[in-house]
Amino acid sequence: KATVSVLYWRKEKQTKKIEKMPTRLKVVFDVDNCMYKRSAGIAVQMGENINQWGVQELGLDYEVAKESGLWGYSTYGLAVSGYVIRHGLQDMQGYLEYVHFNEMRHKEKIEVNKVLVEAIRGLGDKADVYILTNGTKKHARACLEALGLTETDFPDENIIACHEQWGLPVTHPTPPPVWNNKPCRSAYETAEKIILGRPKESSDRILFIDDSYNNLTAPNELGWCTVWLCESLEIPSDGPRYIDAPSDRPNAMYAINDIVDFMQLPEIVNAVSCC
Repeated sequence: KATVSVLYWRKEKQTKKIEKMPTRLKVVFDVDNCMYKRSAGIAVQMGENINQWGVQELGLDYEVAKESGLWGYSTYGLAVSGYVIRHGLQDMQGYLEYVHFNEMRHKEKIEVNKVLVEAIRGLGDKADVYILTNGTKKHARACLEALGLTETDFPDENIIACHEQWGLPVTHPTPPPVWNNKPCRSAYETAEKIILGRPKESSDRILFIDDSYNNLTAPNELGWCTVWLCESLEIPSDGPRYIDAPSDRPNAMYAINDIVDFMQLPEIVNAVSCC
């Protein structure tokens, strides 16, 4: 049985003009603690690397480094923003390399997920898949490979990482002038342009899965169907459940316990079953 819970839903108004035929569904995944289990411990290790960078490179007390990183993450979606804004960090490349230094060890921590691989490949020509992550493209690629997903499944141009959100090349050595990362609305507007090649229209369908609830507000407001992956959330096993939506949420918002459960979402089922 499906393990999908509908958190918010508001029916569309019945007085609609004739619209374009829906375009092919775009399915967008977050990576860390979303495509792989939180128990892999990668996010914990990266968090410790962030703290150690503050101590070793910025000369901060450990607790100050930790608090600065947490403030940056909660405010701008990236811990490094706390170091830049509060402590003047400039060596962005050095920071990213240090924090993600153990990409090659991901295969030791992340288990190959054959069910997920088959599910994504099973979408075939029914949907296009993308990654939207605040991490680096190299980090995302390492995680995908550890899961068993290749460049054929997710080409480089379908991985929207931190530099793409900033509009900067990956070799840019210093911090971005503006922190346009999830959960900022501008991050999703940038992603829309990359995914669609143009501004979003009513006939475009984007489904986004992320483990951070805070990362779902802006895309939901932009008209994306959003999915909260929460391993600890108690979800009924009797299929999608209807719950009234706040008036400011125009689109569906779902909750799932496991990434492979995305195949049970109505939008996915409809896309796959469509002729």
